[in-house]
Amino acid sequence: MKRKQHGFSLIELIIVLAVLGIISTFVIRAMNGYTNWKYAQDYAAHIERVITQLQQYQYYQVTTQNQDPATAAVWPANLESLMSPSGQFWPDCSLADESNRLCTRPDNVPWTTQRLGYTVTTANPTKAEITIPLSAIPSEQQTLWASALKTLPFAVTHPTTGDIKIVIGDPLLSQVYKEFLQKNGETPLTAAWDVGNQSILNAKQVTVKTQDGRQQQLGLGTVKEFLAQHNAWVSKSSWSCAAGLTQTIHVSLNAPMAPRGYEYIGIAGFKPYAVNHRTGWTIGLDYNAKIKSTGKWQPMHSGFLNVRLNCSSS
Repeated sequence: MKRKQHGFSLIELIIVLAVLGIISTFVIRAMNGYTNWKYAQDYAAHIERVITQLQQYQYYQVTTQNQDPATAAVWPANLESLMSPSGQFWPDCSLADESNRLCTRPDNVPWTTQRLGYTVTTANPTKAEITIPLSAIPSEQQTLWASALKTLPFAVTHPTTGDIKIVIGDPLLSQVYKEFLQKNGETPLTAAWDVGNQSILNAKQVTVKTQDGRQQQLGLGTVKEFLAQHNAWVSKSSWSCAAGLTQTIHVSLNAPMAPRGYEYIGIAGFKPYAVNHRTGWTIGLDYNAKIKSTGKWQPMHSGFLNVRLNCSSS
């Protein structure tokens, strides 16, 4: 008897090949995704090294070359200036060597022929700024690279172009500020403290010394105090408050005062007030006074009021 041959049919073979093709597609995509993620992480490490070497250069110029940190001379004129035969801050690397993958220049950008942008500010102290041209990456890949690069300290994304800018400050000043914040307040600032348009959060109380020597609490403390009389006008432009705080006026009795020709023998029912208008307040004083010449009680308004202008959160 003849034996029947067993094996795959053509249709079964096609199905197996199709399944293998689908699986290989997912494997290749996963491998490509990991490879691109690794490239992004490696480039973030490269930028971190550039930042470190720029700070080392600045530190050397200030401490060894005695350069003034308020001048641009403490930073390299360009990123190429970091490179030197000695390799003190960055080993020499020509464009030809970089294209042959023999070395990497500090201004390298792997996805374009563009180079890292680099400028030095004129602030005091000066700062270096590098710009990473993310806008040169295809939009579908930007998120991957941006997620790695935005983890770097002081990395800010431009809202229009998507490029990332990193401002690099004096590492010595950063350390001074860190130590200052850790102290109990006995160490005074020796110059203006610029926090770069950022906020100081969770401060229990911030005060300033006024001209009369008092400590005035910012935001919630007294902005201005003065005496006023009945029917005086207080303009809302007299003072301003920080964003999120509301102008508040407080009125209290200072002293009633009988007008000329009157003499009081009794006073009662004081009611200081402030009437809110669009551009200011009208302040006033109501009370009852017993007039000596008539012996009768009469509504009166003359006298002085304590006025305190505040900023409040409610």
